[in-house]
Amino acid sequence: MSKSHETVIEMKATPEEVFRAVTDPEQIVKWFAPYARVEPRVGGGYDISWDPKLTGKGVISVWDPPRHFAVYTKRSVAYNSQGKPVETGVPQQIAIDYFIEAIGNGMTRLRLVQSGFGPEAAWDDEYQATKSGWADFLQKLKEILET
Repeated sequence: MSKSHETVIEMKATPEEVFRAVTDPEQIVKWFAPYARVEPRVGGGYDISWDPKLTGKGVISVWDPPRHFAVYTKRSVAYNSQGKPVETGVPQQIAIDYFIEAIGNGMTRLRLVQSGFGPEAAWDDEYQATKSGWADFLQKLKEILET
């Protein structure tokens, strides 16, 4: 059975602004990764990277503006605490779901769920790193959208 984690943040922004921030390459580079390519449709590519030579092979599985956006990758490589790849030999579908909800008074709740981490020990470091990392990245997103 795969593991998942959830990060929730509330911000003073509209759902449309939040959806755009997580799906528009010009916005993604402001709060997340310096290289981004998005094909805005179900089945489209979602490639995010910190190195122009290395791109993720994400596939958009949900495109429902401004409420829900999801992307997944299929891979058997996990990343250890130093960011080095570790071949597990067991393919996993790693998914990231962004659930966006207006909560009143100009506020929006973003709930990010990352799932698909394998049971092998090699996935534990990546699970921990992404769990803490998303809190930092979403805080940066909030700061950008609220200024």
